[in-house]
Amino acid sequence: MDRRRLLSLCHDVGLRSAEAHLFACANELGDAIMRIRGVHCNGGVTEMIAVAQELSEGAGQIGLTTLARVARDVAVCARSGDGVAFAAVWARFERIGDRSLRHLWRASDIRL
Repeated sequence: MDRRRLLSLCHDVGLRSAEAHLFACANELGDAIMRIRGVHCNGGVTEMIAVAQELSEGAGQIGLTTLARVARDVAVCARSGDGVAFAAVWARFERIGDRSLRHLWRASDIRL
């Protein structure tokens, strides 16, 4: 988690607004993670790429840099059609996705 990005957000919009924004982002990212898992189970490369890019952008905006990077890698591997690379990146995504959301919940002082 990029704490500087969080501090910048708090400074720019104020602590209460930042907390509300983080709460909203946690919900959106959680939804995006569930959507991408659904796409993974049901196929759909084009949708996989779109959801992974959306997830990467959203995570990056609030400082979840590892999640942003691995989501971007999911999109790249889906686009390339390399099944072995995709499987490896997907396993990494599964490990990092939930952990990143827990960090975000903690940062916004909300417990799962």
